[in-house]
Amino acid sequence: MGKTGTAIAQLILSLTLFGLAITFVWWIVDAFLVHTWVKDKNRNLELHLLNQILGTQRAPQAGF
Repeated sequence: MGKTGTAIAQLILSLTLFGLAITFVWWIVDAFLVHTWVKDKNRNLELHLLNQILGTQRAPQAGF
């Protein structure tokens, strides 16, 4: 999903006990947000493919 920075931060935080607790909460929050990230990524991919097929240039819309 392009969240490399977040993944690295979680990996580094999980090396300590206090950081592991923070990472656990972070994972729970991410579990509720991942469907939105996937939906936005799919919407942008769909627009990109439609633009290629139709030969038009439409700007991708921001998530609602």
